[in-house]
Amino acid sequence: MASPLADYSGLIKKRLRDQERVARKLIAHSGEKGRAVEAAISTVLRGILPAKFELGTGFIINSKGGISPQLDIVIYDRFNNAPIEMEGGVGIFPVECVYGFVEVKTTLRARDVVDFAKAVSQIRKLAKAKEYATLVSNEVLESEHRTAGTIVSAVAKRSELAPRSYLFAHKVYTHEYETLIQKITGAFKTYNAHAHAICVLSENWFLTQRPFMKEPAFKRKSGDAFINFHLSLLGTVQSFPMAPMYLRPYIKAAMDK
Repeated sequence: MASPLADYSGLIKKRLRDQERVARKLIAHSGEKGRAVEAAISTVLRGILPAKFELGTGFIINSKGGISPQLDIVIYDRFNNAPIEMEGGVGIFPVECVYGFVEVKTTLRARDVVDFAKAVSQIRKLAKAKEYATLVSNEVLESEHRTAGTIVSAVAKRSELAPRSYLFAHKVYTHEYETLIQKITGAFKTYNAHAHAICVLSENWFLTQRPFMKEPAFKRKSGDAFINFHLSLLGTVQSFPMAPMYLRPYIKAAMDK
């Protein structure tokens, strides 16, 4: 008799393989259009991410007026926070509510690598203004924040942790793995970028970037790149801390305009 753990592992693997087949068919039957690739990846992510992770598309902002380029898939928190939605399903996401983002390419070109590195760099800068609301009793508040009675107040807690960043491509401009790595390494070094996972479906390439290295360094993992990418994404967004955002800086910025 198979163990429950083996059954559970088998079900997860089967689900991802089934969704990979669906994704490939969607891409092929849509003429490999960019939107079809995005839709396929979003479908898979919705199937594996817990309910607290919501998916959208649009721009990341911070309270200082910074804004990212438009992003293909934004993974955000809608339990403690909410984006500002615009027409056509495009959203504006305060950086505090973003777990991560995925840039999706039908064919990954050399300039796309540079654009991705630039986007990651911009979003890392946006994260330097992150503030979350922390509840503190008036006994421990500093004198300028004190209130009468036993009221618990929300104060700002800074966090500069940037959202997780991912790159998924159906095809790539080169069949040489080292050529792609050289391009990624150069772009990431120039823009101080970091990617948590990169997948090229057609070549079955999956790689992650080693953290805390002076120079960008990558690890290539064997096996099914599609499955590895989604399992890696699931693990890294689940490890990202989330809390209610501190709204006062955003409200103040709006009132000052």
